[in-house]
Amino acid sequence: LSRIQRIAEEMKCALEDFKIAEAAQLVYHFIWNEICDWYIELAKVRLQDPAKAAERWKIQGCLVTALEAAMRFLHPFMPFLTEELWQKLPKPDGAPQSIMITLYPIPDSRYLDDASETSMALVQKVITTIRMLRTEKNVPSIQRPRVILNVTDDYKKTILEGYRSLVVEQAKLGDLVVRRTGEASKEVYVSGLAGDVEVVLILQSPADVGAERTGQGPRVSGQETVQPSVSGARSCSGSGQGPLPSDRAGNGLAEIGTGDQAAGMTMAQLSA
Repeated sequence: LSRIQRIAEEMKCALEDFKIAEAAQLVYHFIWNEICDWYIELAKVRLQDPAKAAERWKIQGCLVTALEAAMRFLHPFMPFLTEELWQKLPKPDGAPQSIMITLYPIPDSRYLDDASETSMALVQKVITTIRMLRTEKNVPSIQRPRVILNVTDDYKKTILEGYRSLVVEQAKLGDLVVRRTGEASKEVYVSGLAGDVEVVLILQSPADVGAERTGQGPRVSGQETVQPSVSGARSCSGSGQGPLPSDRAGNGLAEIGTGDQAAGMTMAQLSA
């Protein structure tokens, strides 16, 4: 609900300044990157949890509110589709008969919650970093690795411990340890950063460890932080990856030189 108020304020400013493209991008990212990528997935986990049965109506209510607001945000850009989808959503008695005569979302500061937004942003960063590390190391989805989160303060530790089950479910982990920054792990691992939280992914697969030792996979160091862009640049220099830009430039210069020589020979033949 807090994010809806933020988007409503940003949409208001963009539309008042006739920044239509910016407004369209705001709606797109809100629906795709926030509702679809995160909120629906998080809601499914909680709705399927028997322990959350008493809170089921709250979760469903927030989900419907977010979807309904998204339709109103999008309506000026896609009127027919949003009308059709809006008609399918549950609505209270006395609601307007069409989305066309509803009010456009207006920001309401009563629903702003800075603490919740900060907490969820941290959780999202951690989950995204774990997924990135799994992809970097080709950890299969059926494998449930162990992850250690090294935090710098008790506030972040409390947040991540509170969302522990959510992180385990979304990142497909076998175990998650949240601790204050301490000694490095003695196990084979790869690490990354989610803000100032160090995410340590323990490589428990013998195949992964063997690949690291024989040089058949990306390099892992007990104290190395994986940087995706750097790893990508390194992989280009390997065999079978195609020439680097500098190699292609060199080949191009060689071809130009060969062309100049051929042109010179042709002129010499014409002169003769």
